[in-house]
Order: sequence, then structure tokens, then C-alpha cells
Amino acid sequence: MVRIGEYLINENYISGEQLQEGLSRQKETGELIGLSLIKLGFISEEKIKEALLDYRRKYSTFK
Repeated sequence: MVRIGEYLINENYISGEQLQEGLSRQKETGELIGLSLIKLGFISEEKIKEALLDYRRKYSTFK
């Protein structure tokens, strides 16, 4: 399964550099990666919700 960060890059929601910054913030704060990316201004709350729904549709084991 593709990790959510990789998915966000592959679907052009964020860049690799933005993911690295988000992961650094996540490590410091303990936030979920989506929240870190939102707080850094790399993605809107609306876009992360859209991405998570798409990700779930593609990769959910519950169908």
C-alpha cells in the first residue's frame, strides 16, 4: 500500500520538499501529517479531505 505522503506527491497535492518539511514538523509536534501540512500552508483543509477520501477509495481493504 502507498503511504499517504507518497500518495499526496503522486497526485500532485504537494511536492517532495513539502512532505519532508511536514514530516519534520510532525516529528516535532506529534501532529498528524495532514494537520502539519495544513499548518505549514502547503495544502488546504478542503484539499486534504478530498485527497484522504480519494486515497481511501483506492486503497481501502473494506469494500
